[in-house]
Order: sequence, then C-alpha cells, then structure tokens
Amino acid sequence: MLKAYLVHYVSDRYYIGRSYLSTEVRAEIDPIDEVRQCLKQYDTPVQVDELCDSLSHITEDRVRFILGSNGEFVRNSKGEYFHVDSLDLTEEELENIAEIIEAAVEKHEFISGNELYDAIQNKYPYTFEKNAVFSVIGWRDALKYKLADRFSFVGNIVSRAGTSLSMSDVFTEYGKGRQRFSLDELEQFADSIGTTIYFDSLYTNAIRISHQWFVSKDSARFSVKETDAVLERFCDSNYMPISAVTEFAVLPDAAFPWTEYLLEQYIAFFSEKFYLMHGNYNKNCAVGAIVRKTCQFSSFDELVIDILAHSDIPLRKKEALDYLAENGYIARRSYTNIEELMISARAQRNQKEK
Repeated sequence: MLKAYLVHYVSDRYYIGRSYLSTEVRAEIDPIDEVRQCLKQYDTPVQVDELCDSLSHITEDRVRFILGSNGEFVRNSKGEYFHVDSLDLTEEELENIAEIIEAAVEKHEFISGNELYDAIQNKYPYTFEKNAVFSVIGWRDALKYKLADRFSFVGNIVSRAGTSLSMSDVFTEYGKGRQRFSLDELEQFADSIGTTIYFDSLYTNAIRISHQWFVSKDSARFSVKETDAVLERFCDSNYMPISAVTEFAVLPDAAFPWTEYLLEQYIAFFSEKFYLMHGNYNKNCAVGAIVRKTCQFSSFDELVIDILAHSDIPLRKKEALDYLAENGYIARRSYTNIEELMISARAQRNQKEK
C-alpha cells in the first residue's frame, strides 16, 4: 500500500524501486555500501543495535553478517564496530607503527597485539591519544586491514608476511633472547594471546629456576657428572619422585640456587644418567619422576603402572590417586585413565606372586 501511495504522489520526484526509494535510478542498493557509509558517519565505535536502528530497512541478521565478513568493519569490543578509516593515521604514522612491528619481529619473530598497543602508546603518544577511543582489539584488527600486505596477523600474534606461527612456535620464540623473565610476565603474555602456557615449547630456549623466575637456557651451568653422582645416592631403585630430593645443599654448585624447579630442568635437559617422566609441566609445582636411563619406560602411563604395582596400597581409585599425589608423581588427585592403569598394575602384581 505504501509503495502504491508513493508511486501515485511522488513518482515525479523519486525513483521507486522494488525494495527502495532514491533520488536517482540505481541498478540495486548495495547493503555493504550502506553499512560503510553509516559507520563512516559515526566515525567512532558504535553498538550494532544502534547501527541496525539507523539501517532499519536492512535486517539485523544481514547487518551482523556484513560486519563480521568484511575486514574494513572492525570489532572494537563485543557488539561494537567502527570503519577502519575511523582510525586516524597518516602515512607517516602508519609507517612508524610498521617499524615497531618490524623491529619486534626481527628480534623475537612476533609481537602480540597487546605489546604493539602498549608500544604505540609509549612511543607515539600523540598518535595514540587521538585514537584513544579504540580498544586493543580495535587497533590490532584495523592495523591488520591496513598492513595485510606487510605482516601476518593470526589471532593476537603479528609476524612476518607469509608466516603463521602456531602457539608452540610463539612460546618457543618467547623464551629466545630473554635473559630473565617472571611467571607473572609469562602469565600476562599467555592471557594477552588467549591461551595457556606451552611449557614444553618454552623450555626449548629457557629454563625455570624457581617458582617465579625463568632464565635463558644458555645461562645454565651444571657439574653434570658430580650432580648425577649425588642423585645416584638418593635413588636406590630405578626411579624416584622429584620430591624425594629435599637436601639441595648436598648438590654441587650450579649457576643458580637449587630448587625443585631447577632440579626438574636439570633432569629433563642436562643429566647424563637420568631422565624426567611426568604427565606435563605444572605451573605451581615440579612433579614427576627421576628415572634412570638404564630403565626405559615408553610412557608415563607405563611408569604409573609400575609405581602402583610395586606399592603396598590397595588398588582402588582413591588410594591410588592419593598415593601418586602424596608422593609427588602427579600434582592433583586426578588421572584420566587411572582405572585402566590399576587393572594393569594388579596384573603385574599377580604375575610377581606366581
């Protein structure tokens, strides 16, 4: 009815198409162009609901799809977008930012979005202040659009063009070139890129010397033969938990004071007579077994079976988990397939009794 009314009364002043009215003849209205023009008029981040109200002739689902599938429309926070051109950067300022990225990539292979945001704020405060309305995510994704031909942006990691660093790669590189860093710094970094800490990868280039501190692996200095000789006196069987070593004063001098964490690192990477077996590295404690290299277990599961088989505890789930945790083989009283391992341990016990 509305269309019929408009055709009758204003068709001499407007062009009335199938689903729109305009001042000139158009083949079709482009909803992407409408979203673009609307965001540019706002020039600052705007809530999607407000944008939908301004574009009421386009369905909300369509608006949201357009925002999510076009890089020039940048998410500033949950439910809030802006057009990439609203980030006010001159060519010189953009080049300055590119130089920050290049320097970081040259040194560490990557820079996180949070580190880049902080670097811009510290080095170019004027550039930052005039764009202070934009969030860390907004800055990162706007720069991703503007510098896509020069750098690779994957998640919150910026690296060389053509590269796509995995989280394992990222933590390997994080440990490289840093002489000393804290657990707090490491946790903040992991949080900034939305992941947990990949300790196995981190320890490619770094070692942990205490609960709070990590250092470059190159700075480690151990008297390997002498240290192994002392450990042999502690270990009167094929293996023992790390927690069994409590008298650190008897260990030969190392580059750092001995702790359970430094002992864990020594066994994992430097010992000639022992190796480390555990479920995984733990953020809050050093757990696992120090195993003689003359005794090879194919997996930690196999070691757990042997530990339970040679213990004198009843092979029930609670007792088994309590024993493993209290003796420092595991950090928490949980183990994925403990029931299966107890069956194997019971079979091993029965075999010994025959």
